[in-house]
Amino acid sequence: MGTARYNSLKERVVIITGGGQGFGRGYAHYFSQQGAIPVLPEINGENGDKVKREIEELGGKALSFETDVSSNTSVMEMVNKT
Repeated sequence: MGTARYNSLKERVVIITGGGQGFGRGYAHYFSQQGAIPVLPEINGENGDKVKREIEELGGKALSFETDVSSNTSVMEMVNKT
């Protein structure tokens, strides 16, 4: 027995809170370069949308949702849309 290992992040969905700026933005770009689809729940929707556009301009896929992670309702809406 052993742990499952994945050789690729291609088409895997990665939720990155705060992905519209700073370290989160960097992680979003990194995962996109690995073939993953970053989901950017961001309190400032404009920041998330900007990073989404950056990723798409580089040929990647991303989703951006204005989300307040302190609100269960907001988080569940983001999860359902994802």
